[in-house]
Amino acid sequence: MINLVSLFSYPAFIGGDLSSFFTTYQDVILYTIPFLLIFSIVYGILIKAKIFGDNKAVATIIGIAVSFLALWQGTVINFFSVIFPNLGIAISVLLVILILLGLFMSFQDSNYGTIILWFTGAVLAIIVILTSLSDYAWWGSYWWQEYGGLIVLLILVAVVVGVVVGTSGKKDKSKYRWLVPDEKP
Repeated sequence: MINLVSLFSYPAFIGGDLSSFFTTYQDVILYTIPFLLIFSIVYGILIKAKIFGDNKAVATIIGIAVSFLALWQGTVINFFSVIFPNLGIAISVLLVILILLGLFMSFQDSNYGTIILWFTGAVLAIIVILTSLSDYAWWGSYWWQEYGGLIVLLILVAVVVGVVVGTSGKKDKSKYRWLVPDEKP
Protein backbone atom coordinates (compact mmCIF):
# COMPACT_ATOMS: atom_id res chain seq x y z
CA MET A 1 0.00 0.00 0.00
CA ILE A 2 2.82 2.39 0.83
CA ASN A 3 4.48 1.80 -2.56
CA LEU A 4 1.22 2.60 -4.35
CA VAL A 5 0.76 5.83 -2.37
CA SER A 6 4.35 6.88 -2.98
CA LEU A 7 3.91 6.29 -6.69
CA PHE A 8 1.00 8.73 -6.84
CA SER A 9 2.75 11.33 -4.67
CA TYR A 10 6.02 11.30 -6.59
CA PRO A 11 7.02 14.97 -6.76
CA ALA A 12 6.85 16.86 -10.04
CA PHE A 13 10.28 18.48 -9.69
CA ILE A 14 11.89 15.03 -9.77
CA GLY A 15 10.00 14.23 -12.96
CA GLY A 16 7.41 11.82 -11.70
CA ASP A 17 4.14 13.21 -12.97
CA LEU A 18 2.49 12.77 -16.31
CA SER A 19 2.61 16.44 -17.30
CA SER A 20 6.39 16.49 -17.09
CA PHE A 21 6.48 13.44 -19.36
CA PHE A 22 4.36 15.26 -21.95
CA THR A 23 6.46 18.40 -21.59
CA THR A 24 9.71 16.48 -22.04
CA TYR A 25 8.56 14.53 -25.09
CA GLN A 26 6.21 17.13 -26.57
CA ASP A 27 7.91 17.29 -29.97
CA VAL A 28 7.91 13.52 -30.34
CA ILE A 29 4.27 13.20 -29.27
CA LEU A 30 3.09 16.07 -31.51
CA TYR A 31 4.34 14.22 -34.59
CA THR A 32 3.91 10.59 -33.54
CA ILE A 33 0.22 10.62 -32.62
CA PRO A 34 -1.01 12.34 -35.83
CA PHE A 35 1.34 10.15 -37.89
CA LEU A 36 -0.10 6.97 -36.37
CA LEU A 37 -3.68 8.21 -36.74
CA ILE A 38 -3.28 9.19 -40.40
CA PHE A 39 -1.34 6.02 -41.21
CA SER A 40 -3.97 3.82 -39.55
CA ILE A 41 -6.86 5.46 -41.40
CA VAL A 42 -5.15 5.40 -44.82
CA TYR A 43 -3.89 1.85 -44.35
CA GLY A 44 -7.29 0.64 -43.13
CA ILE A 45 -9.10 2.22 -46.07
CA LEU A 46 -6.65 0.75 -48.60
CA ILE A 47 -6.85 -2.72 -47.07
CA LYS A 48 -10.65 -2.65 -46.74
CA ALA A 49 -11.17 -1.34 -50.29
CA LYS A 50 -8.72 -3.94 -51.66
CA ILE A 51 -7.46 -1.49 -54.27
CA PHE A 52 -4.17 -3.39 -54.48
CA GLY A 53 -5.67 -6.80 -53.77
CA ASP A 54 -4.10 -8.47 -50.76
CA ASN A 55 -0.78 -6.64 -51.15
CA LYS A 56 -0.31 -5.14 -47.70
CA ALA A 57 3.21 -3.89 -48.47
CA VAL A 58 1.93 -1.36 -51.01
CA ALA A 59 -0.80 -0.21 -48.64
CA THR A 60 1.81 0.21 -45.90
CA ILE A 61 4.13 2.26 -48.10
CA ILE A 62 1.28 4.49 -49.28
CA GLY A 63 0.06 4.91 -45.69
CA ILE A 64 3.54 5.93 -44.52
CA ALA A 65 4.02 8.31 -47.46
CA VAL A 66 0.65 9.99 -46.97
CA SER A 67 1.31 10.33 -43.23
CA PHE A 68 4.70 11.97 -43.77
CA LEU A 69 3.32 14.30 -46.46
CA ALA A 70 0.39 15.30 -44.25
CA LEU A 71 2.75 16.24 -41.40
CA TRP A 72 5.26 18.07 -43.60
CA GLN A 73 4.06 21.64 -43.08
CA GLY A 74 2.59 21.30 -39.59
CA THR A 75 -0.92 22.36 -40.59
CA VAL A 76 -2.34 18.96 -39.70
CA ILE A 77 -0.71 19.09 -36.26
CA ASN A 78 -2.18 22.53 -35.62
CA PHE A 79 -5.60 21.38 -36.81
CA PHE A 80 -5.44 18.27 -34.60
CA SER A 81 -4.53 20.45 -31.61
CA VAL A 82 -7.75 22.41 -32.26
CA ILE A 83 -10.24 19.72 -33.25
CA PHE A 84 -9.49 17.03 -30.68
CA PRO A 85 -10.01 19.22 -27.59
CA ASN A 86 -13.33 20.31 -29.15
CA LEU A 87 -14.15 16.65 -29.78
CA GLY A 88 -13.37 15.86 -26.14
CA ILE A 89 -15.81 18.53 -25.00
CA ALA A 90 -18.49 17.22 -27.39
CA ILE A 91 -18.01 13.65 -26.14
CA SER A 92 -18.32 14.90 -22.56
CA VAL A 93 -21.60 16.66 -23.38
CA LEU A 94 -22.89 13.56 -25.16
CA LEU A 95 -21.94 11.44 -22.15
CA VAL A 96 -23.81 13.75 -19.77
CA ILE A 97 -26.90 13.60 -22.01
CA LEU A 98 -26.63 9.80 -22.14
CA ILE A 99 -26.43 9.63 -18.34
CA LEU A 100 -29.42 11.96 -17.93
CA LEU A 101 -31.45 10.04 -20.52
CA GLY A 102 -30.57 6.77 -18.81
CA LEU A 103 -31.70 8.24 -15.52
CA PHE A 104 -35.15 9.25 -16.77
CA MET A 105 -35.84 6.99 -19.77
CA SER A 106 -35.81 3.33 -20.62
CA PHE A 107 -34.12 2.52 -23.91
CA GLN A 108 -35.90 -0.83 -24.15
CA ASP A 109 -39.42 0.64 -24.11
CA SER A 110 -38.97 3.26 -26.83
CA ASN A 111 -36.45 4.60 -29.31
CA TYR A 112 -36.86 8.23 -28.28
CA GLY A 113 -33.61 8.14 -26.31
CA THR A 114 -31.74 6.78 -29.32
CA ILE A 115 -33.23 9.46 -31.57
CA ILE A 116 -32.27 12.16 -29.08
CA LEU A 117 -28.70 10.80 -28.89
CA TRP A 118 -28.36 10.59 -32.69
CA PHE A 119 -29.68 14.14 -33.11
CA THR A 120 -27.48 15.51 -30.33
CA GLY A 121 -24.45 13.69 -31.74
CA ALA A 122 -25.08 15.13 -35.20
CA VAL A 123 -25.50 18.66 -33.85
CA LEU A 124 -22.35 18.30 -31.73
CA ALA A 125 -20.40 16.96 -34.72
CA ILE A 126 -21.42 19.98 -36.79
CA ILE A 127 -20.51 22.34 -33.94
CA VAL A 128 -17.09 20.69 -33.46
CA ILE A 129 -16.29 20.86 -37.16
CA LEU A 130 -17.45 24.46 -37.62
CA THR A 131 -15.73 25.62 -34.43
CA SER A 132 -12.49 23.93 -35.42
CA LEU A 133 -12.57 25.31 -38.94
CA SER A 134 -13.31 28.82 -37.69
CA ASP A 135 -9.75 29.02 -36.32
CA TYR A 136 -8.37 29.02 -39.85
CA ALA A 137 -8.49 31.72 -42.51
CA TRP A 138 -9.99 29.13 -44.84
CA TRP A 139 -13.33 29.33 -43.07
CA GLY A 140 -13.60 33.12 -43.05
CA SER A 141 -12.22 33.66 -46.53
CA TYR A 142 -13.86 35.55 -49.37
CA TRP A 143 -14.87 32.29 -51.07
CA TRP A 144 -17.20 31.36 -48.20
CA GLN A 145 -18.65 34.85 -48.08
CA GLU A 146 -19.39 34.63 -51.79
CA TYR A 147 -20.69 31.07 -52.07
CA GLY A 148 -21.67 30.10 -48.49
CA GLY A 149 -25.34 30.99 -48.95
CA LEU A 150 -25.51 29.00 -52.19
CA ILE A 151 -24.04 25.95 -50.48
CA VAL A 152 -26.57 26.18 -47.63
CA LEU A 153 -29.37 26.53 -50.19
CA LEU A 154 -28.15 23.48 -52.13
CA ILE A 155 -27.95 21.43 -48.92
CA LEU A 156 -31.51 22.45 -47.99
CA VAL A 157 -32.78 21.56 -51.48
CA ALA A 158 -31.01 18.18 -51.28
CA VAL A 159 -32.59 17.50 -47.86
CA VAL A 160 -36.07 18.45 -49.13
CA VAL A 161 -35.66 16.28 -52.25
CA GLY A 162 -34.39 13.42 -50.07
CA VAL A 163 -37.37 13.71 -47.73
CA VAL A 164 -39.86 13.85 -50.62
CA VAL A 165 -38.28 10.90 -52.43
CA GLY A 166 -37.88 8.94 -49.20
CA THR A 167 -41.47 9.41 -48.07
CA SER A 168 -43.18 8.87 -51.42
CA GLY A 169 -44.44 5.51 -52.56
CA LYS A 170 -44.93 2.35 -50.56
CA LYS A 171 -43.28 2.46 -47.15
CA ASP A 172 -41.26 -0.41 -45.77
CA LYS A 173 -41.21 0.44 -42.08
CA SER A 174 -38.90 -2.44 -41.17
CA LYS A 175 -36.01 -0.68 -42.93
CA TYR A 176 -36.31 2.37 -40.66
CA ARG A 177 -37.19 0.49 -37.48
CA TRP A 178 -34.08 1.72 -35.65
CA LEU A 179 -34.97 5.37 -36.29
CA VAL A 180 -38.71 5.51 -35.60
CA PRO A 181 -40.14 4.69 -32.15
CA ASP A 182 -42.31 1.64 -31.82
CA GLU A 183 -45.92 2.26 -32.68
CA LYS A 184 -48.26 0.86 -30.07
CA PRO A 185 -51.87 0.06 -31.02
